[in-house]
Amino acid sequence: MEALRLLGGRYRLEDQIGTGGMSVVWRATDEVLRRPVAVKVLAGRLATDAGARLRIQAEARSAARLAHPHVCGVFDFGESTDESGRAEPFVVMELLRGPTLSQRIADGPLPPLEAMRVCAEVASGVAAAHDAGLVHRDIKPSNVILTPGGAKVVDFGIAAAAGPLEDLDQDDRMIGTPAYLAPERLTGDQVVPASDVYALGLLVHYVLVGRLPWAAETTTQMLRAHTYSEPDPLPPVAGVPAEIADLCGRCLAKDPADRPTAAEVADALARAAGVVLRPAAAPREVAPAGDVAADNEPTVEPGGQRRRQRTLAVAVGAATVVATVLVAALIAGPGGGSPGALAEQRPPDAETTARAGDPATAATVPGGSDGAQSGGGGPVPGGQPGPVPATGDVSGAPAGSQTPTTTPAPEITTAEPEPTPSVMRSPDPPRTVTLTSDGGSVVARCQRDGEVKALTWKAAEGYQVVRKEPGPALVARIWFAGPTVVRMKIRCVDGSPTWVNSPD
Repeated sequence: MEALRLLGGRYRLEDQIGTGGMSVVWRATDEVLRRPVAVKVLAGRLATDAGARLRIQAEARSAARLAHPHVCGVFDFGESTDESGRAEPFVVMELLRGPTLSQRIADGPLPPLEAMRVCAEVASGVAAAHDAGLVHRDIKPSNVILTPGGAKVVDFGIAAAAGPLEDLDQDDRMIGTPAYLAPERLTGDQVVPASDVYALGLLVHYVLVGRLPWAAETTTQMLRAHTYSEPDPLPPVAGVPAEIADLCGRCLAKDPADRPTAAEVADALARAAGVVLRPAAAPREVAPAGDVAADNEPTVEPGGQRRRQRTLAVAVGAATVVATVLVAALIAGPGGGSPGALAEQRPPDAETTARAGDPATAATVPGGSDGAQSGGGGPVPGGQPGPVPATGDVSGAPAGSQTPTTTPAPEITTAEPEPTPSVMRSPDPPRTVTLTSDGGSVVARCQRDGEVKALTWKAAEGYQVVRKEPGPALVARIWFAGPTVVRMKIRCVDGSPTWVNSPD
């Protein structure tokens, strides 16, 4: 794969940004539209599996139907052939920049309004998927990227059509992460929208209080909790109305029929956060996705039309279950998870490793999808990325034949406006503020791309500045040393600089 530099005569591979059991993900340049993209290539051994190739084709077609400001976009599907003649299917996706929600929480708790806004945006994206007949099946903090334009749900590459996909999953493999699996998934593996709503309830609880609503140290304990234990209610959180605690409880109902819809969850969280969610765009028209084993090709019915539940022959005794998780992931996370298609790598000093406090890390069956190593620099393609200058020589394709991608090259158009986060009902906060600590003060400014820049800083009496990382960056750091060490970690929250005393 190292020698393969041009896929489908169009996508120039540049840097590998994720690997996993099912795919490898590259940062690439679309040489036709001259824009940065992420390319997910089916891994070598599975590339020869006809069922796996059908799966990735169906995933791409399903995900490409979505056109939503809080869902990562899928642009194209194609196949190339390597030097040995082996087929390598690939999916082309939107390249995002920003930390995962899991990484952001590891840096410190989100303010309640920001937490509810992020969860509202996630629920909005999930609701759009449900309307398109898709169930994500792996909603968790590491599958949410916090871009300057708002939260985006990734990993719809493993989304199952809410209809019959028996031909794609005859080996009865379970897709999902144990910490966020709904109880009905453990007793019959039903693929229903309410299973995503259960995961949304867990996400809201975790983002607001930093833990799941029950204690579990092993995968088996986690699965038993999903099936048999009543979740702890959301404790009181300053700034969070009681209706959100009630919403969490309803999302975590054992019976899927008792849960609200994802759209109801999004609306309630948006009201509580004081934001107006941006509407979805019209569904995309999807071109036929290639010549891969055309017979027995799966289809996806729109939301509300013949949504049939698929029940796998998986009788799971929760006390002894071993969940084998298969994730065709878009985001590569710590611990050898499947690859991340979307987010650029964090700088070395900000890389995230597995943390015991993150339930998606602490109780993930090997092979489950994990979040991106993200937060790196560079331009942010938002929504439908516009044209950018081409980089590299477009000549010199590698040895080995190439099959052109099956989606015709669209016309090059001018760049669409960069997306903005959900609109606040209250007036915009100031963009430049003076932040004060025991060690000194920092004047910081939030920029339009969501990054922060420390403009000036001054040590208090008895202190001195010992470290400066002024940015612009997602996080700026100014350290003061004196009688104590004050580490000011500064970021933008809802357009206004804020700081915490960081331990690092």
